[in-house]
Amino acid sequence: MKRKYTILLAILSLTVLFGCSRKEPMDSRQGVPDSAPAPVVTADKNTEERNQETKGNANKAEPVVVTINVTSESLTSDGKWLTVINSTKGRPAGSNLSPQLSWDEVEGASCYAVYMFDNSARYWLHWLAKNVTETTLPLGAELEDSKYEGPYPPSGTHEYEVIVYALKEAPAEYPGSFDNSNASVEAIEEKLDTANGLSGNIIGKGSITGTVTVGEPVE
Repeated sequence: MKRKYTILLAILSLTVLFGCSRKEPMDSRQGVPDSAPAPVVTADKNTEERNQETKGNANKAEPVVVTINVTSESLTSDGKWLTVINSTKGRPAGSNLSPQLSWDEVEGASCYAVYMFDNSARYWLHWLAKNVTETTLPLGAELEDSKYEGPYPPSGTHEYEVIVYALKEAPAEYPGSFDNSNASVEAIEEKLDTANGLSGNIIGKGSITGTVTVGEPVE
C-alpha cells in the first residue's frame, strides 16, 4: 500500500513539473509573451490628408504679375511733373490736364486701371481711370470713366505716383476714395485683385513717379 502511494505521488510530481515547463516565458518589463507580435502602427487619417494638401499647395504656382514699363512726356528728365497737370487751385496753378502716358500692352488683360496718388499726403487719390482699353493716353485724355484733380500740394515738395494696373476682368467696383486720403495703396490693390469672387485679377503693374513743389513752375 505504501509503495502504491509513493508511485502515485511521483506521477503527480512529474505532471506538475511537465505542465510548468510548457508555459510561455514572460517579458518582465511589459507583461507580454516574448513571442507576442509587434504592434502595427497605422497613419492617422487626418495626418495623411494634411500631407496630401501640403503637397498640393506646393505644386500650385504663385500668380505672375508682369512688370509694365510706363513712360510720360509730362515728366521732365530730372523727375518733375509739368505745371500743366496741376490743379487750377495749385501754386502755381495748372490747367488740370491728366499726364500723357504710354505703357506696355499686357497679354490677357481685358482692361487697365490708372491711379495717381500723392504719396506725401496719405495716398491722396488725384486720378482714377477705369476700364481703360488703350495703352497710350494724350495729355488731358478724355476717357469715358475717369476722374482727375491735378496736384495742389499745400506746401513744400510732394511726390506723385501714377500706377497702371493690367486687369483680367473689370471689377464690380474700383476701390479708392477720390480727391481724398486713403489707408494704403496695398489695401486698394487687394480689392482690385479680386473680380467675380476670384483673386489674381491683377496680372500686370507699372508706375512712374515725379515731384511737384509749391511755387516752382515747370514748363
